[in-house]
Amino acid sequence: MPEEILKFTKITILIKFLSGIVFTLMYWIPGFSGPLFGLSYSPQSGAYSMMVGSAVLGLTLGAFFALFAKEWKEIKILVIAEIGWFVSVLIAMIVNFSLFDMFVIGVLLIVILLIALYIISFLQQQDIIKN
Repeated sequence: MPEEILKFTKITILIKFLSGIVFTLMYWIPGFSGPLFGLSYSPQSGAYSMMVGSAVLGLTLGAFFALFAKEWKEIKILVIAEIGWFVSVLIAMIVNFSLFDMFVIGVLLIVILLIALYIISFLQQQDIIKN
């Protein structure tokens, strides 16, 4: 198993970090993000939105620190956590697919892309597939 962090993995983490900043800000401003998802603002929807934003921020901070890691073993658990997070987001979005508008479908595509990138990164880092 290679100890170095592959360039593809670093790029995947950078993409996640940048998109994480956007989504954290979006969810922390529920008056902005609610209408994008077809929701009207209420204190309850604002609280839920900010809780999701907090989860996104936690993983975004993990991605930020992972950008400075030198060895695969330092970020392996983060990559596994990201895969788990994105798969659970995908399941939640599929369950509620009938409620989607075009913006949410765009978010769904971003989630699918990030799942694929993280899985490919993990498999390459584990030397299961060759880069």
